Amino acid sequence: NCLMTAGFALTLRVLTQQHEVKTTTCIACVYAGASVLMFIFAMVVSNNSSLSHFFCPDCQGGFWDFPSEASFALVYWVLGSSVLSYWCLSFGAAHARDATHTLAYTAVQPLSATILQGCLVLFGWNEAHPDVRLNMPGGVQFGGALFVVLGVAFVAGDARIRSQTKVQDTEDAVIDLENDNDSDLDESSQSLSSLIGRTISNSPSALHSQKK
Repeated sequence: NCLMTAGFALTLRVLTQQHEVKTTTCIACVYAGASVLMFIFAMVVSNNSSLSHFFCPDCQGGFWDFPSEASFALVYWVLGSSVLSYWCLSFGAAHARDATHTLAYTAVQPLSATILQGCLVLFGWNEAHPDVRLNMPGGVQFGGALFVVLGVAFVAGDARIRSQTKVQDTEDAVIDLENDNDSDLDESSQSLSSLIGRTISNSPSALHSQKK
């Protein structure tokens, strides 16, 4: 999953930046391909009882049975975790300084989940839902969160340094171009002056004055 996500971000960057393909077109192609693959996979699994039990051990009414209680979760999964998240990922990959920076969310995602879980526990989730209790994140989770924050800080710092370097390189290139233009202009002026001088010296009036 992580490998395919990274490949998606880098490929989309190339298509949108170098080949000027619209972001929505890229997403549409990805969704079309994924839909075909998932349909083939579902047909194969649904026709094999062993595979059906392996991928869905909790399914009671068959592989295609869908409980109505899961409707909200399915809508969130499709619109939130799929459509919205991939649209944001596509937008970031197309417009970020570096396409790899958009993949920082993979590290921030578990950090956000840990913070949200801790907040739920602090604000009384376990008392209100004793049948679905949550554990307060411990020292290991907070230690991992610290490394995530440091990693994201390094990514942001690298982006800033690269941006400043690129701006400096651009300014240096502009200065070099202006210097080259000034040199070419001086040479052209000298050549023009020399040509005018030769033209004047070779004119009939100048030759007649020299003969006198």
